[in-house]
Amino acid sequence: MSPPLATPPARSVLRHVRDLLRPHRARLGVLAVAVVLGALATTAAPLLVRSAVDGALAGREAAVPRAALGIAALALLAGAATAVRLRLWGAVAEGVLAELRGRCLRRVLALSPPQLSRTGRGDVLARTTGDVEVLGEAARLSLPVLVRGLTVLVLAAAVLLGVSAPLAGVAVLGLVGGGLSARRLLRRTTVLYPRYRASSGAALSVLRETLVGVRVVQGHGREAERAAAYGAANLEVVERYADGTRARNGFFPVVIALQSATALAVLAVGAAMASAGAASVGTVSAAVLATVALYSPVTQLTEVLDQLQTARAALGRVVALLDLSPSLEVPDDPRPLPDDGTLAVDGVRFGYRPGQLVLDGVDLVVSPGEVVALVGESGAGKSTLAALAARWADPDAGRVTLGGTDLRDLAPEQLRRAVVVVPQDGHLVRGSVADNVRLARPEASDAEVLGALARLGLRAWAERLPHGVRTPVGHGGGALSAGERQLVALARVALADPQVVVLDEATSVLDPDTAALVDTALHRALQGRAVLLVAHRPDSVQRADRVVRLDRGRVRAP
Repeated sequence: MSPPLATPPARSVLRHVRDLLRPHRARLGVLAVAVVLGALATTAAPLLVRSAVDGALAGREAAVPRAALGIAALALLAGAATAVRLRLWGAVAEGVLAELRGRCLRRVLALSPPQLSRTGRGDVLARTTGDVEVLGEAARLSLPVLVRGLTVLVLAAAVLLGVSAPLAGVAVLGLVGGGLSARRLLRRTTVLYPRYRASSGAALSVLRETLVGVRVVQGHGREAERAAAYGAANLEVVERYADGTRARNGFFPVVIALQSATALAVLAVGAAMASAGAASVGTVSAAVLATVALYSPVTQLTEVLDQLQTARAALGRVVALLDLSPSLEVPDDPRPLPDDGTLAVDGVRFGYRPGQLVLDGVDLVVSPGEVVALVGESGAGKSTLAALAARWADPDAGRVTLGGTDLRDLAPEQLRRAVVVVPQDGHLVRGSVADNVRLARPEASDAEVLGALARLGLRAWAERLPHGVRTPVGHGGGALSAGERQLVALARVALADPQVVVLDEATSVLDPDTAALVDTALHRALQGRAVLLVAHRPDSVQRADRVVRLDRGRVRAP
């Protein structure tokens, strides 16, 4: 099992949040004004009520109508401020989330395939989808409640203090009790909610692995075992969520009880003060209303606390992914791409773990126009050597060169054009056949795509498709067969026109007609290039000019 990513420090989380918010500073400024004005309109009403009550008791007939007009004006101000707040908040939230999704994808794409495997593809998927979606829900629903609630809380406290300092002191005593309860809850949920998000990621990882390998699972009759594994992971999610629920259930009743008790205490103390002539009836009325306004956001905050704490844990997981440094360094001053397409492996040693070498002193040269087949038992190091040849990883010792230039000295975009990897599965993305061929060179036109297909003898095949090269294919290949997916993968090679091809031979059995097309296309696609072929079948070495056998990380005589 892959080790979990380290929890990021608070300063790293704040740095990412600040960077995400920086482009929206102007909107945030207007948003802050709208939040304050809306909260002020909400909390100022008790002052007008005091004026109306005291004025009416003193026989001032205009006091009540004047207060009513003031309250109506405050209502209009609150409505306008709310409209502005909701519009700006939605725009900022969606803009930040869009940028966050983009940063997550760019970070994942910057990781090498081995690093991505070590991190755990299922966990990465959970962080970039589930955790980001949790942040989205919090940004749209809970965070506005938090910001507005805290603003109302501060302004309501100020109004209460202005109405009556003694009564404000009574109300604050209740807040202190609530604050102590909230502190205790936060201490517990700071531990519990990251565990819940981690268990959700683990469950999603099990589900992803099962769905991706569903044919293998079904082929070996392991449906029950995979269902049991997913059930166990789901049970862990339920248990971790129950831990958080128990913590919350001990907090909410305390807040509700404190709110009611504090309002009654303010009323009782206020009544005593009014009887003693220390406060007017209007003052007591305003103090009770201000106390209710003071506790209203507290109640709302307790209702969204669950989502905010979950979002806090999700934010930490997303930032941990964003802080993950790519294992491959980019040269500060890259060297130009050499014209010579000779691939050379010189004294390479490599291991995924310290002290456990997968490759131990490998030397190999593949010249332009030469096909070198790598053979050996499973675990001999064939795929690892292919990964080093494509610079999906860097050797611990020795070097891999292209035309005498160390791959580490080439810019990544140059290297990807010069060395192309053709994986076993011939993976396709949602789009047309032309879109999938264009993955090798996005700026290529349909005519250039057709030209690449024609060079491989595949134009007639492409034209027989329902809509030619514009035929849509779904995720993973859609209506195309395994052999046809291989044809698209080879067309990418022709379009990219690389110097080196690293070919991980497909193991699927094809029908005779498709197999003939694949053989012809493969022969033409590889002509004139240095080809490193990871062979999985004995008959595939027949197309190789030379066979290299790997055994326990070393080159042996074939």
